[in-house]
Amino acid sequence: MTGVGLIGQSGVTSFDGLRARCRVFAEHLRDNGFAPGDRVALLGGNSLGYVVALLTLLHVDATVVLLDDDRPTEEHAAILGKAPVRWLLHDGADGLPAEAAEFRLPLAELEREVSAAPQGFELDLTEWWQRAHALEVWPAGPRDAVVRSGGAVRFALRGAQQRAGFRDTDVVLPLLPFSHPYALVLLLLWWLSKGSAVVLPADRLDLAVEAITRMNVTVVDGTPAASQGLRRLLELRPVRAATLRSVRRWCVEGVPLRERPGRNSAAPITVLNRNGKDDMRALPAHAVDTAGEVRTLAVPEPPSTAVPLPGRAAALRAVETFLEEHREEVLEILCEVSNHRTAVGELETAIRTLRGAEAEVTAYQPRLVRNAAVFMPSNIPLYAYVLYVLVPSLYCEHVVFRPSAHIQSPLTRLHELLAPAHNLPVTLAASTQRQFTCGPVAEAELVLFTGTYANAERIRGQLRAEQLFLYFGQGINPIIVGPDADVDLAVADAVDIRLINSGQDCFGPDVMFVHSSVRERFLDLLGKRIDELVYGAYSDPRADYGSMYYDQAFGFALEYLHRNSAHIVHGGQVELGTRRLQPTVLCRELTRRSSYEELFAPIFNVVSYTDLDALHETLTTPFFEERAMGAMVYGNLPATVELLSRRHEVYQNATLLSTDNGNEPFGGLGIMANYAAIGGRRIAEPLLVSKAVADHLKPPVGVPARRVSA
Repeated sequence: MTGVGLIGQSGVTSFDGLRARCRVFAEHLRDNGFAPGDRVALLGGNSLGYVVALLTLLHVDATVVLLDDDRPTEEHAAILGKAPVRWLLHDGADGLPAEAAEFRLPLAELEREVSAAPQGFELDLTEWWQRAHALEVWPAGPRDAVVRSGGAVRFALRGAQQRAGFRDTDVVLPLLPFSHPYALVLLLLWWLSKGSAVVLPADRLDLAVEAITRMNVTVVDGTPAASQGLRRLLELRPVRAATLRSVRRWCVEGVPLRERPGRNSAAPITVLNRNGKDDMRALPAHAVDTAGEVRTLAVPEPPSTAVPLPGRAAALRAVETFLEEHREEVLEILCEVSNHRTAVGELETAIRTLRGAEAEVTAYQPRLVRNAAVFMPSNIPLYAYVLYVLVPSLYCEHVVFRPSAHIQSPLTRLHELLAPAHNLPVTLAASTQRQFTCGPVAEAELVLFTGTYANAERIRGQLRAEQLFLYFGQGINPIIVGPDADVDLAVADAVDIRLINSGQDCFGPDVMFVHSSVRERFLDLLGKRIDELVYGAYSDPRADYGSMYYDQAFGFALEYLHRNSAHIVHGGQVELGTRRLQPTVLCRELTRRSSYEELFAPIFNVVSYTDLDALHETLTTPFFEERAMGAMVYGNLPATVELLSRRHEVYQNATLLSTDNGNEPFGGLGIMANYAAIGGRRIAEPLLVSKAVADHLKPPVGVPARRVSA
């Protein structure tokens, strides 16, 4: 299915119509001597013409200069005098000097009907993604230009895609001027998802309310100021809650709001224009799809449930407040199993996840679950407690969790510390794994397990067909460094993510494929960075890493280094009494006989490659595909990114941590990395508990989903 395209005050423009206008404008630019990299300024309000201009400029690989339409003409003149452009696309530029641009074109010209685009014509942003000086924004006058590369925009887009999960059925309402840098990300999200978007003047929040109620809007996203203005408008002009229920995501620049705007009221909505007149006919009542057929955009029936146990939301907020007010007490417990820097990061991530819990459950709408049983992981005790116990308590009547033996003591103390703050029906089971499996697990509708694949399969084999089993495993999470990569960035990121909790974290990359042309520089920088690291106690805020906490992981690491000692190029020192393992680098050539192992230690496995085809052959072996979770690519390797994207979450010039969001699905399509299982089937997919429940755990036949107050 594909959305209708752009919905504006004058009607609907289909995707075919948009592509046709972009084609004509691209030809016009080239006929007038446009060359890739030419600076083109955009100055105007939100409109169809602005969208056509923006998409086309990316297609032809222009340097796009965004000017704020609300700034005075004198300021625009000063900017263009300081940073001249060749082209100026505008709503009105009478006050600008003639030398401001060689070519001028009103944006309204781009809205005219044109003949259809040739078959197969599609926007291509490949070259623009690679441009170093791709986007230029002047948000605060002629002294403060912000320059962004195409890669930076693509990275922001990738993160937004993961957070938002746009669908072709979505109707997106941007509440921000298109000259705002986030507007570009939002418009690209819409374009790539092939959904629908509503185009309104940025300052017409009254029309925004009308669009939501009449245009089946599902995503509202904009600036903080616009969000606050919309809230005030809805408070002054209350609307029925059902009229806003089509919106599944209320966001501020991609971040979900904790509470949905609006409140219950019996008063009908009235939308007025600036002159105080009824403006209910400002938007079309119908839309035209890409096949040219007219269809009505009707407001759907409101969903039967949002947060199944809404009375518990206050309990989660109480935990959030407690964590903020008792940071040192919480960190003292976390630093028993993690170094201080990792513990601080875990605490912050846990707080963010609690803040997003209500929005998450509202967005995915899981049904009410009677009992849930959780096998807790052997690390991240606080984050796991939030992810697998507290957030699910918004839709699970009772949660029973069993700590891993490795961290039973600190997790028990965390629970005892936090339980009085939330008073939720969650139970810590101090039992053997067998007792837990025969008791709470057997009674649960939902079972969560974090651990080894072999143990997961053993437990899954003991479940009933109607039980939903979610397995959170571990991936190889490779880093790939291309010949044109920013090696400094790649090394810095590799050290940061490999040394999370002194190397004892499942996000750490187990192998780093580095092109032979940059191998020596990579190894040299990596060695220097390791030598700068500070070793210290877990409680020391200055320490970059500490001794290994897990006996078994320490033993595996020693055995691995012993077997592969010939490949050690840096580090390798071990203190058995303190379990201190110096961060160690190994390097070898890529061959078909190369083997790879999952490690829980500060070990950097560097594999040098020359032939990209040989690398791709390795990345598509069963070993990597079965463990496909995340992958990090540095440099311009589009074929590698495309290959990995089929099964992995791929991050370009960034690590898995860059968009870590506990309220969104995470993972790849590797069956040994993560899966949901029910009815005898396993589905390898990125996991988020609330989404998995909504997708796979349907109410029993004849039993409606329930929503209760506590």
